[in-house]
Amino acid sequence: MRNFIHISAAFLLFQTFLYAGDGSATGMSFLKIGVDAASSAMGGAAVANASNASAAYWNPAGIAVSDEINVIFSNQEWLAGSNNQFLGINIPSDKLNFGLSIALSGVGDIEKRDGPTVEPLGYFSSNSLAMAFSTATALNGNLKIGVTAKFLYEKIHIYSATGFALDLGLIKNFDFFNLKSALVLKDIGNMSTLSNESTSLPTRITGGLSSGFDPTTSLSLNWAFDAGKYLESDSFVRLGGELIHNDMLSLRGGYRRNSENSSGITAGIGIRLKRYSFDYAYLPFDFNLGDTHQISFGIGI
Repeated sequence: MRNFIHISAAFLLFQTFLYAGDGSATGMSFLKIGVDAASSAMGGAAVANASNASAAYWNPAGIAVSDEINVIFSNQEWLAGSNNQFLGINIPSDKLNFGLSIALSGVGDIEKRDGPTVEPLGYFSSNSLAMAFSTATALNGNLKIGVTAKFLYEKIHIYSATGFALDLGLIKNFDFFNLKSALVLKDIGNMSTLSNESTSLPTRITGGLSSGFDPTTSLSLNWAFDAGKYLESDSFVRLGGELIHNDMLSLRGGYRRNSENSSGITAGIGIRLKRYSFDYAYLPFDFNLGDTHQISFGIGI
């Protein structure tokens, strides 16, 4: 047990700081990281306008928006050599839409020490996984509800923990200004102990608004705003905008404050060619930690 404390304490504290700019001390912190580049480029403001396979993460009610099969894959090179990946599929049907997704996060070659030695005793890795099943439906033309059930797994060195969590969400469409509102409660659940250490999930509640209009026949402008709070820590706000030319080229920007993986400006670009889409997001970090980049590929079937 003593070796585990030396092996993991500094790493866990670093992970908490790395993923939780809000100051929280929860586990499974990768659950806070946005899974697609389009939404991340807009500051992570996505709970009201989520509509493709990534909605399984942002707001399961958004799954009900889509009327075609949609697949999305995202990859993000994170800080300290860690990597985050997401794969999701959205499947529509007559009454219920369904989503399947898997999110992975991992970092290797973490030094193992039992004191201030010149050379490490060895190396170990940390890996986290979330497998999710989502379903959503439209109660009427203007109200959609959804739920996501997740199996969670985390392993640090030789120690592991499992758990389950739920996300609950709704989206309400209004008949003026193309306005949509949303409310999401995420990561309600618990984990087993990790080498006798308890793990709390980053449970949070988020509300959002989004809208859009067409200033010209070839241009569309969309905006989104989210505000929320982690139950055990700070609140956060996210704001984003998107300018789309001929439904092909998208320029995106956003701002986040006291959010889960950075504060300040975000930016990105998107290209859509018929059924295919490519998106890129630039996410800067505070405290001179560096910058990260995220890419996503999507296809509609």
